Amino acid sequence: TVQQHHINLWISTYVGKGGYGVVELCRDGTVKTYNELKSTKIRTTEELRDGRIVIATNTGAAILNGDSVERFITKADGLTNEMVLSVCEGDEGFFYLGTNGGGIYRIEEDSGKKIGLEDGLDSEIILRIKKDPFENLYWILTTNSICYMGAEEKVTVIEKFPSANNFDVFFDIRGRMCQKNR
Repeated sequence: TVQQHHINLWISTYVGKGGYGVVELCRDGTVKTYNELKSTKIRTTEELRDGRIVIATNTGAAILNGDSVERFITKADGLTNEMVLSVCEGDEGFFYLGTNGGGIYRIEEDSGKKIGLEDGLDSEIILRIKKDPFENLYWILTTNSICYMGAEEKVTVIEKFPSANNFDVFFDIRGRMCQKNR
């Protein structure tokens, strides 16, 4: 069971300079904005089980802890491409960042590890990473394929899928996957 710490609505905006960045609509009706993120072009926002918020931007990822930025993850941390398109929490205190040309990065407290072509990806443009709620694996959508990755972080490409133009994947209550095409 995943605990909801904030029970708030997080809105990721994608606007130019002077924009809002991330907007948090709190349960009590108050609104907070976070625009000290090095970018106001926000791709997605993910709440971790420990209550921290990971924000994917065009210039890396920001981690919010409470109301302040705890850490920025950028090229200095090993990202070869700072445009982060997807965030997915792992089971043991780490999370994955999917980038626009740099593959996947497993981010832990003080370290990072790249998962790329040499690990089985057929494209390093990662549109989505989703944890399968019923199996011990992650689904990965690249620009031209659907893949899955197990705990050993070896990627397997689904060879015969009827569409190579997929943007997201969802799971229903029976564990079936549904895709959203672009």
